[in-house]
Amino acid sequence: MITYNKIAWGLPLLCRLYGSALPRSVPPALLSAGVTAAFFVCIGDDDKGWWRHPYPFQLFGYMVGFIVIFRSNFGYQRYWEGRSFLQGMTSAWVDACVQVVVFDQYPVTIEGKEEAASKGGLEAKDRFRRNCFHLFSLLHALCIQHLRTDWDLHNLRPHLPSDPAPMLDAAGLPSQEGMLLHNLHYLDVFLLRGSDGRRQIYNRRMPLPVIGGLAAEEAAVLGEEHQAEGYLETSTLFGGIDRRGSHASRMWHHLGLTTEPLLPQAGMYVPGAAERAAACYTWVHQLLQERLAAGGLGTPAPVLANVYRSLTLGYRSFQSCRTLVDTPFPFPWAQLVLMLLLIFSITCPLLIVGFVNTLWLAIILDFIIVQTYWALNEVARDLEDPYVYEPNDLPMARLQYAFNKRLMAISNAQRPDCLLAGGEDQPPAMESPRNNVSVDAAREPGV
Repeated sequence: MITYNKIAWGLPLLCRLYGSALPRSVPPALLSAGVTAAFFVCIGDDDKGWWRHPYPFQLFGYMVGFIVIFRSNFGYQRYWEGRSFLQGMTSAWVDACVQVVVFDQYPVTIEGKEEAASKGGLEAKDRFRRNCFHLFSLLHALCIQHLRTDWDLHNLRPHLPSDPAPMLDAAGLPSQEGMLLHNLHYLDVFLLRGSDGRRQIYNRRMPLPVIGGLAAEEAAVLGEEHQAEGYLETSTLFGGIDRRGSHASRMWHHLGLTTEPLLPQAGMYVPGAAERAAACYTWVHQLLQERLAAGGLGTPAPVLANVYRSLTLGYRSFQSCRTLVDTPFPFPWAQLVLMLLLIFSITCPLLIVGFVNTLWLAIILDFIIVQTYWALNEVARDLEDPYVYEPNDLPMARLQYAFNKRLMAISNAQRPDCLLAGGEDQPPAMESPRNNVSVDAAREPGV
């Protein structure tokens, strides 16, 4: 996610190329401008009279513009829904963690004995709190991993309070070999970064912090041993299924030159990689149930039900986020938009040549018009997948870091004693205005 200021009428925004849709729309606009120059040279002045009026082409231009605008609006809608659902997941699980920690602060009396004395007391309570913070952080991180199509458990690292907050986008990362500036490849200016290899590199350079780290036993249950068997291709996002295949077959599938289904049904699959979040979600419920059986979480059952309600709301929000990941923008619509843009880029020079008699002006007008249409389409392509294509994707590593910070704030939260003490410095109690009116006065007419 790119953050920016609004000084100087927003003119500094024009100085940034990485993440902008304008450079990506330059190549098709240049090709269309070249077609305009060719038509202007090859077509004589006598043959330009075929365009008696631009109305026939305007119908086509309006239709293409309407379709591109619709896709742009649909892409922004998916982007905003992805952000809203993700925030709902985070806030619900923070609320659940707050309730669990507070409810467990007070002992429960069991058969005349307090839980603090019968079950080991503070040691058991402290162990439960640490496990609770760890599992909530791990659950959130696994959900983030799934949304950004990251199946490598090595991208989960321990959260250290001294670590700085992750960058909002890749432009702030240190440069590497093959990069021009700030992790910027020259192709990223003109192409949307979408290959599996580049996405895996980005995920490795933006690890997700987890409170307490990932234990070896947890990694084994979550399927870490399957990661070393070969390259995991995550271009197929439906259901989060990971597929392995040869480089040649992957190339043909990327180009679309195949008669096979876009979602192959055969091959080797990594079992459980897509459902790691569900496994950790089960661990959280098991932890709470074990604590209840041990006599913790001292609160009435109707109040305790709010904890499970918050857990359910958070997991439901994650499933809503997963809907956006597993269901891309409809292929027929995306193909239609691309075909219409290509036709528009070829036919627009014919209209301009028929009405503009100056070569340089015809080239400039065609370049501006075609670039506008293609830029809107590039914006839509960038926003319709809010978790994948950086730098305009949501800052997943930063959101995980912020979630951990909230959990750590909960662990250190203790109500000050000064709020419980009364004295002269305390503000006077508020009195209701109705108490200042006597009963007799209230019975009088007009009162």
